[in-house]
Amino acid sequence: MNQTDIYRKAIQRTFAELYSVPAESVDVVWNSEGVTVQCAGMIFTHQTGDDDHEFVSEAKTPSP
Repeated sequence: MNQTDIYRKAIQRTFAELYSVPAESVDVVWNSEGVTVQCAGMIFTHQTGDDDHEFVSEAKTPSP
């Protein structure tokens, strides 16, 4: 398992815990532009190079 896979699993577990969903239902895509997480009907993004290390979503609350 490489470093990216370790980070991917950690992100997956964190979002699963935050939104009370199974970790397997959290989709994490990591590419050269950044990280995209799909969880609980929402999409969160983190751009490569952002120093704040924050995931951002346009939605305020998850959809049912």
